[in-house]
Amino acid sequence: MKRERERERERETFFFVIFIDDIVLAVKRTNVGCYISGYCVSIFLYANIILIVPSVEGLQKLLTVCEEASDAIDIQINVNKSKCLRFCARYNCGDRVEWVDSCRYVGVYYTAR
Repeated sequence: MKRERERERERETFFFVIFIDDIVLAVKRTNVGCYISGYCVSIFLYANIILIVPSVEGLQKLLTVCEEASDAIDIQINVNKSKCLRFCARYNCGDRVEWVDSCRYVGVYYTAR
C-alpha cells in the first residue's frame, strides 16, 4: 500500500511538471518581472506558483497570462488560496485575491513591514 501511494505521488508530480511548464513558458515570454543581474525573475515554483513583479500593472499582466495558460490546459487557479503581498505602497486592485501584510510559504514568513 505504501509503495503504491509513492508511485501515485510520482505520477502526480510528473503530470504537474508537464502541465505547469506551459504556464511557466507563457509567463517567461512576457519579460515582465524583476531584473536581477540582467535576468528577468518573474516566477518561482515549489508546490505553488509565486509571481514576482515590480508593479501592479505587471502583476495584472502575469495573472492574465497565468489564467489564459491554465484555461488552455484545463487547470483552475484557486483564488481562495491565493494571496498578494506588496513590499511598498499598496493600491486597490480589486477583491478577487486577498491582499495581506504577511504570509508563510514553505516554512518561510514574508512580511511587508
